[in-house]
Amino acid sequence: MLQRIRTRNYPMEDAQIEIRLNQGEYVGGDIIFGTVFVKAMGQLQSRTLKLQIRGYEKSSHQYNYTIALEGQDQYQTKTGKRQWEKVFLGEEFKMVEYPSILCTKQAFMLVFCTGGFPRGAFSFSFQYQLPHGVPGVFNIKEADSMDGSIKYSIAAYFTNPQPKQRLYAEVPLIVYDSLDCRNAHYPPSKLHSSDRVQYLVCLNRGSVHLSTKLDKSAYLSDEDISINVDVDNQSSLDVSSVTFTFNRVLRFFGKDGERGESELSDRVNFTPLVTQHHEAIPRGTKTSWTEIIKLKEVNKLPPNTSGSIVRCKYHIDIKLHCQYSLDIDQVQQVIIKPHHNSSWVMWEQPDWLDDCTVVTVRAPLTVTRDLLSSSSFANVLSPRQGTLSRQLN
Repeated sequence: MLQRIRTRNYPMEDAQIEIRLNQGEYVGGDIIFGTVFVKAMGQLQSRTLKLQIRGYEKSSHQYNYTIALEGQDQYQTKTGKRQWEKVFLGEEFKMVEYPSILCTKQAFMLVFCTGGFPRGAFSFSFQYQLPHGVPGVFNIKEADSMDGSIKYSIAAYFTNPQPKQRLYAEVPLIVYDSLDCRNAHYPPSKLHSSDRVQYLVCLNRGSVHLSTKLDKSAYLSDEDISINVDVDNQSSLDVSSVTFTFNRVLRFFGKDGERGESELSDRVNFTPLVTQHHEAIPRGTKTSWTEIIKLKEVNKLPPNTSGSIVRCKYHIDIKLHCQYSLDIDQVQQVIIKPHHNSSWVMWEQPDWLDDCTVVTVRAPLTVTRDLLSSSSFANVLSPRQGTLSRQLN
């Protein structure tokens, strides 16, 4: 006689789960290759293994508003708070599902059980394509109460009727805002500016040519920005100085629920972070130099992002000052990229991963055997281990 019975709920020390991805950083449109590893010391009550991919952004900022005092011809300024949260990526997939626990009894004695998650070590490899155009990761907490974040994660877990015994693992994703972050060592094109020097706004005194070029297309927050500068002063006036200003522009969207706001309102924060000057350039001379802007002197520099409610950009304003004349301006856009995924780099592979049995997961996450043994999964396990390729060959 077969009947459905409860199985033992193993404590978490009797089961382990790990997630390993093929790399630490991604950009929208990339395919994520990864593997979920599970080790069970005995038969588990959990039947279904699920994979969850999540990405969200949230913002919060203070603002001032004025109210009229009742019965008085006076006004009072108050401080409100606008905030908003948006989940732009929230998908969940069923990777594998085992049958329910069925046990055979004869004469009130348990003979054998089938179904449920079996005892042993198993690997469940998957692939998932990030949507194109998703924003880059971000996190900031400003002293003037501008808070914002964009975060991603991949989680794997077994469904379990008893939440306290839920077998769960989660890893963070670092997502770049653009391909420039990945190809940071390819410098952008040189910018050229040329303008006439108008003495007292109307008298032509010749022209000044300015060319600048960054050494890379993206920078870490503790790297130096090197700007190659060429100035050809063909005017009859001296360039009294050249100013470089590194700026950040934050734009947060939110609404104040306590005041019943129905539309999102934005707050823009423009902050000059670094300002430095170069010496005068005499009339009729040409000069070149490399201007260094040290980002590590700026505290807590978050990366660029282009979310729908959290946005962050950087640029360098370059101004040539000529006495009694309008400045000659140029703007260099700068991309700050996030640091490497330290949790991925520092991951230590448990010894039991050497003996995992490969299990094929359901569509649309399915990985073919050829793909599993290809270079796409080369970084999923450390070099000392070759389990997947050995099992497939």
